[in-house]
Amino acid sequence: MIDGLTAERAPDRSGVPVRRRLLQATSRLVYQHGVAATGIDAILRAAGVARMSLYRHFPGGKDELVAMALADRSERTVEHVIDSARALAADASPVEVVLAVFDVADATAQRPGYRGCPFLNAAAELPVDHPGRAVVLDHKRCMRRRLTELLLEAGVRPAAVDRLGGTILLLFDGALTAGGLTPHEHPARLARSVAADLLHAELTAPRAAARAAASPG
Repeated sequence: MIDGLTAERAPDRSGVPVRRRLLQATSRLVYQHGVAATGIDAILRAAGVARMSLYRHFPGGKDELVAMALADRSERTVEHVIDSARALAADASPVEVVLAVFDVADATAQRPGYRGCPFLNAAAELPVDHPGRAVVLDHKRCMRRRLTELLLEAGVRPAAVDRLGGTILLLFDGALTAGGLTPHEHPARLARSVAADLLHAELTAPRAAARAAASPG
């Protein structure tokens, strides 16, 4: 089963530490069924772990386990998206890498079992004080930071980069969410075209203004 932005399949238990099996099982089941519908017993069965072992590794029980499973996924997802975008980009330029994140989103949405962004899905169920929400927020900040770094490399003005980075992340999140509902419509392609227009406007505006200022009155 493919779940979310990285390929998560049912793990081979042989030689896999108990903590890792619990994280893998939680990540997979929560993505497939949701946080509320995934009980401790189902996680224990999927991981092949005794209840005592769960509380030894995660004293906070299900809340801690869900938060740590999200954190574990986050560590892999951001760089997976950026590395995949680099591989898909028409060239290695920062602009093409930024636009290629939407190609990653589009390809991901076409996979069997895709249900939308695993982080946004989880956050929609979690109460404000759940530790998992802080993980999701941190994940989104990290993704925004990586996009902002690429935009600065592309020549976006420092005064505009934070807003543009936030806008592109919003488009990316929207593409992931819509892709879970209507993958056949390829919403990430529309999001990509909007991002391309924004990037073109930002990168050409300073040059146009400089030419206008230099031209004789």
